[in-house]
Amino acid sequence: MIPLQNNLFTETGWEIVETHFDHAQLITTGSNFMIGNGFLGYRGTFAEWEKDRYVACIVTDTWDLAENHTELCNVPNGLFTRLQVDGELFSAFEGETINYRRELSLRHGIYRRQHTWRGTHGKAVIVDIEKFASEDNVHLTAMRYTITAQDDVDCVVATGIDGRVWSMNGEHFKSYNATEDQDLLSMQTITQELDTEIEVVERLIVHAPESIPTQIIHENKRILRKLRFSLKAGESITLEKRYVIVHSNNTFTPYEKAAEIARQSVDYEGLKQAHIARWEALWAVSDIVIAGNLEDQLITRFNLFHNIIGTPRHAPLPIGARGLSCQVYQGAAFWDQEIFNLPMFIYTQPQIA
Repeated sequence: MIPLQNNLFTETGWEIVETHFDHAQLITTGSNFMIGNGFLGYRGTFAEWEKDRYVACIVTDTWDLAENHTELCNVPNGLFTRLQVDGELFSAFEGETINYRRELSLRHGIYRRQHTWRGTHGKAVIVDIEKFASEDNVHLTAMRYTITAQDDVDCVVATGIDGRVWSMNGEHFKSYNATEDQDLLSMQTITQELDTEIEVVERLIVHAPESIPTQIIHENKRILRKLRFSLKAGESITLEKRYVIVHSNNTFTPYEKAAEIARQSVDYEGLKQAHIARWEALWAVSDIVIAGNLEDQLITRFNLFHNIIGTPRHAPLPIGARGLSCQVYQGAAFWDQEIFNLPMFIYTQPQIA
């Protein structure tokens, strides 16, 4: 592996890899490992993290006033997943982390985190998490979360929508309304200034050795499913999550559209393959090949990747100065930013330019 800055490596020039978790790099790695598709940017944070660790999903065309700042909204997090193993919280800050690897595939816009975790009770599990912001349907983000027991364990998973968002300049939403609709969880938020309706819908599909009862929990600005189950050594359970975001600047019926996307019959692998095909087409016209220096190759592709995921190719909207990585610059578009981004699209996708 070729070493880069900030505890990162690359193997082929198509990925960034981290093999040691450094809590001091929380903000930096959240941006480095982010996924996106021009409609949304989801920071490269851990599934169990909350707003104090800078989790954010920033969505285009949601400008609204928070106190004295107009900026894009960070919307409720539909990928939130918290795991307890024999009563202990699965966490990079507690217990023992073994064979850790976090990777972002620039070629296919896919984030993956894998490692073994052993609690102070001595019980171990392997956790493998993969997620992508779909290029095939920009409203959809999908995640696959697999737990494999190394010992006989009792587990509790709380997963759903976390509306306790990190917002840099104050509260954007005057209301939160969490509901259940058969197989879906949803959270509707209304913005303070313009009354934009933002619908977040989550669907969970469980693959397990046996049926698992589910309890719905309503907390302050949260709606979660609680699953309790036991795994014998060598057994696995996989959670597939669909996280859909639609707002009233897209359509007059945001919930109906979000629910329709969440309930589409295609499985996780089918969604992933459609997403990969879109990325292959993007790189076919966008890639720059540099021979002889893998670091230069990686850095070039990293910048191309962020140009692609930060540009709202689905609608005539501006490119933010920090893309969709956070709310810095309040989502403003500066003339110099568009001059930096524009040449790539002139030569690769003139219709976007």
